[in-house]
Amino acid sequence: MMDGMSVVGLNGFDCEMASGAVPAAIKKLRQAEEIKKDDIVVGILTGRQKDPGLSVEYHMNPDNSFARPPTHR
Repeated sequence: MMDGMSVVGLNGFDCEMASGAVPAAIKKLRQAEEIKKDDIVVGILTGRQKDPGLSVEYHMNPDNSFARPPTHR
């Protein structure tokens, strides 16, 4: 769910953690070819994450699929 939440965030939106299951499920259904490349899919995302610590913790771990750890310049 955190990976899904991060994908949503990378696209400029916010959702609560349970809604992170939506992009994860769509990805799995695409891989299983249940959803075809040209299919139109609508995923419902609700709420917004009230605890910013979840996102911060996710992005601080570079092993997470979509993590964007801070860079020091």
